[in-house]
Amino acid sequence: MTIGLVDDDPAVRRGLTRLLQACGHRVSAYESGGAFLQQSGDTAFDCLLLDVRMPGMTGLDLYERIRSDGSTVPTIFITGHGDADLEKYALRRGSVAVLSKPIDEDTLLAAINTAVQKSAHHRPSIVSSK
Repeated sequence: MTIGLVDDDPAVRRGLTRLLQACGHRVSAYESGGAFLQQSGDTAFDCLLLDVRMPGMTGLDLYERIRSDGSTVPTIFITGHGDADLEKYALRRGSVAVLSKPIDEDTLLAAINTAVQKSAHHRPSIVSSK
């Protein structure tokens, strides 16, 4: 399983990468939406974890961009500043979950499991920056 992680906080990227790798997932981590678009190439992700609030392109902006490019990869939003309106918006747009930081490991892993099950139904779900 390959998970794309986009978060501007290096400690969050490092911690989530370690956790997910310990659970047997491959993780490609990016510091920004722009870095993701430039570096992810034709990687087929089973799930994306996107931080909502980042400088420049937000996680929501990135999500809208990749969806408009035709990607169906299941997405989980992570945020330190969640609210009910954000959660409603993200879920209406097709995200799997909106999780608040600090993220409960069991909740995250359950959301990823749900996303991966959805991904299996949508292969190939290649995210392309071109």
